Amino acid sequence: MKQKIEMLGKDVRCVWDEEEDEWYYSIADVIQDVTKTDNLKHYVAMVKSNNAYFRHNWNMISVPKVVPDHDGVKRRIMTAKTQHVFRIIMELDSAYAEPFKLWICAIASNSL
Repeated sequence: MKQKIEMLGKDVRCVWDEEEDEWYYSIADVIQDVTKTDNLKHYVAMVKSNNAYFRHNWNMISVPKVVPDHDGVKRRIMTAKTQHVFRIIMELDSAYAEPFKLWICAIASNSL
């Protein structure tokens, strides 16, 4: 099992997909955790409008998965794989996102 992104807050819902051997994270929770925003639709629209890859491939990036909610009830929500979560974070225009971006860059730098 691959390691989860531990830097994200505890409120970010995620689910392990056995078939794909991959973690999937709630896109809304990641954006909320990284930006501290109440306007998720604005940030999703911004990510899609600023990046042609996301604009043309959003339906492949955002995958509906059944994930346990904070109250224990399983809900179908839009999720993304780890690599797509990192790309989404890099596109977020928020001062709160900067520590995550620096962390991603440090991990990438150490991998070279």
